[in-house]
Amino acid sequence: MTKSQPFTPAQLRELRSEMDRELAWLLRSLTRKQTVRGGTSSADASTQRSSEQDEMQRELRERAQMRLAAILAAIARLENGTYGECAACRKPISYGRLMVMPEATMCIACGGTGGSGRHAAALGNGLPGGAV
Repeated sequence: MTKSQPFTPAQLRELRSEMDRELAWLLRSLTRKQTVRGGTSSADASTQRSSEQDEMQRELRERAQMRLAAILAAIARLENGTYGECAACRKPISYGRLMVMPEATMCIACGGTGGSGRHAAALGNGLPGGAV
């Protein structure tokens, strides 16, 4: 941990547990087969729907892969002692922010509501998490 690490061992365990849950969910999500249901209308409409569904599935997969990379990077920071430190100002990231977005690399002041895009990605696509 950094010398200024404000988290108790119990909080760190809870944060790691949250990351492990997210990691497991993302791995399951990325490995399960995606099925596309075609319509019964004309061939052109069915092909267009199929193409749109394929594109949506591709985008969801890319978002999940980015989230997976962010969680793995957060776990690496936890293991190397830099987890919870803002990448911009080097001050501690609040525990509440990390519980909502364990992969956060910046405090609210430096990063606002940005980050990995988890919450924007979560809206309507089944990814874990919700709006901040």
